[in-house]
Amino acid sequence: MLPYLAALLGGTLTFRLLAPRWPWLVCLAAGNVAGSAALGLVCLALANFLGLRVGVIATASLLFLVLPLVLYRRRPAPQRRPHRLPLTVESVLLLIVALLLTWYFQALFHEQADGYYIGAKDAWADLPYHLAILQGFAYGENFPPSDPLLYDARLAYPYLVDFIAALGVRSGFSLTMALLVQNVSLALSLIALLHRFTQKATRSRLTACLAPLFLFCGGGLGFALFLHDHGSLTRLTDDFTEHTTLLHWGNPLVYWFSSMRGMLLGAPLLVLVWILCWEALHGAPSHAPRRLTLAGVVCGLLPLAHAHTFMTMLALAPLLLLWQPKIRVHTWRFFVPALALALPQLAYATAGSQVHPTHFFGWSLGWMKGEFGVVEYWLWNTGAFLPLLAIGLIAPLPGLVPPRLKRFWAPFALCFLVPNVIKLAPWEWDSIKVLAVWYIASCPIVALVVARLASSGMLGRLIAVGMSLLLCSSGALDIVRVGSRQVQSRIYDPDQLAFATLISETTKPTAVILSAPVHNPPHQLAGRRTFLGYTGFLWTHGLEYGEREKELRTIYAGGTAAEALLKRHRIDAIVVGPMERENLRYHQSPLNEPWLAQFPHESTINADNPERNHTLYFVSRNSLPAR
Repeated sequence: MLPYLAALLGGTLTFRLLAPRWPWLVCLAAGNVAGSAALGLVCLALANFLGLRVGVIATASLLFLVLPLVLYRRRPAPQRRPHRLPLTVESVLLLIVALLLTWYFQALFHEQADGYYIGAKDAWADLPYHLAILQGFAYGENFPPSDPLLYDARLAYPYLVDFIAALGVRSGFSLTMALLVQNVSLALSLIALLHRFTQKATRSRLTACLAPLFLFCGGGLGFALFLHDHGSLTRLTDDFTEHTTLLHWGNPLVYWFSSMRGMLLGAPLLVLVWILCWEALHGAPSHAPRRLTLAGVVCGLLPLAHAHTFMTMLALAPLLLLWQPKIRVHTWRFFVPALALALPQLAYATAGSQVHPTHFFGWSLGWMKGEFGVVEYWLWNTGAFLPLLAIGLIAPLPGLVPPRLKRFWAPFALCFLVPNVIKLAPWEWDSIKVLAVWYIASCPIVALVVARLASSGMLGRLIAVGMSLLLCSSGALDIVRVGSRQVQSRIYDPDQLAFATLISETTKPTAVILSAPVHNPPHQLAGRRTFLGYTGFLWTHGLEYGEREKELRTIYAGGTAAEALLKRHRIDAIVVGPMERENLRYHQSPLNEPWLAQFPHESTINADNPERNHTLYFVSRNSLPAR
């Protein structure tokens, strides 16, 4: 609990000092995301030398809290008495949204008597990888970080959000509670910051409320499948924003912020950078240098939070800042702190990396449109969003969208155009990490068009309601499906949890474990490294694994070649359980259990179903601590 509170309160006080005119809610949101990222980076640096110990976390957290508090108390007295926080409509809405997000994230990942469950299809595939990263930090002494799926490869995946969650776990939170508190607080921060940016850019309270709604409930025309099948809200078994070969966009809350957890930290940091850049562009000239410096600092926190977002923002910053003469001379204030903070992170994350950059780029005309036409494909995936955006940008209606907002948005059009020509990841779908920047930047314009309709008479209000339903229905159906736990997938059953406990008790934290290359092996829940993990993830991360896969099958076959590989890779233990037997049987590879029996071993026993038994063979007993 302490690191979360320290990041929130220390960050909030810092922003009250640096931006005293900002409302408290905005300072809370900005302080939460920037404070979390900054505290995470400080603790990560300390953990490389001292380990992730409770004392290290507590000391860093207290310093993070005390220093801003001392500076805040010594600030000059305000000239007038500050107003109390008013009970505005936005405040009430934010409280309601907090309850809804808690309802949703509790269902997304939760513990029951018979194991851990996940309520979203995409998170079922991705979340075990994040849990492996998190538990590796918390209990596996994984510093400097190696990839939990490939023990000798440097972890180049953006992992800061998982490291921050590990701080919560090490400080006493359960795994589910650490993720719940983090998820809700970061999602609320993103809503508050997008509300602030939209209100500054459009000067419309209604637009500022609609923009976060359109982001979090976004989706295409998939709700037509629900209507066609005469669906019931109590039987939502299908996805309505990612379905078959046509729908790939995915509701942002379900597919971006739940599965790709880095975006949950990267997106609010990005919007915070936009707020500061907007104030530098359109605020008092005397404030521009300070705002640009602060924007650069926040941008510099992004590389380990979400690398795609950082690279996108850094590439677009010149187009965003250089068009206005009054701040052109100060743009160095953005780039110097951004690069000063970012370059050490990038060097740290990529030192000795085995990622192959050539796997990341190629032609991808129309993103993932397949056999469909580009216009048809994007209308199905984003629904009314693109037409409303086009109306806001090109409709000859005076005052519809302010020209300065159009100029601010213009560079982000590249975030839509480039992924529709070039793929930016081994798996084409991952280009959505750049497309998402375009979508978030476009939400204020789409929301403004809808708000203008709502203020243009009864007919306009009816059209605005209809457009809002078109924009939100598919995403809302997916959110309801997850929040109401209508589709639950178990990722760890009691046998796997018992085996994870056995591994924790009998192996050293840095042990290398050989197991089936599946997405949810129990030893990763114990924070141990993997000889070869799920190859689907390794491929999407640009890592080679073909030779390692052959070696894994050779080891399970036993014999002299297997013994040589065990020594070369310094494997500490071998797992044989139901997933290993099934995987080897599927690939028609032998499992030499008589050969494995030469090693000391321990097992977990399921008396009701012996097929669920797990055995851990200790290859190097002398290197393992006594129980």
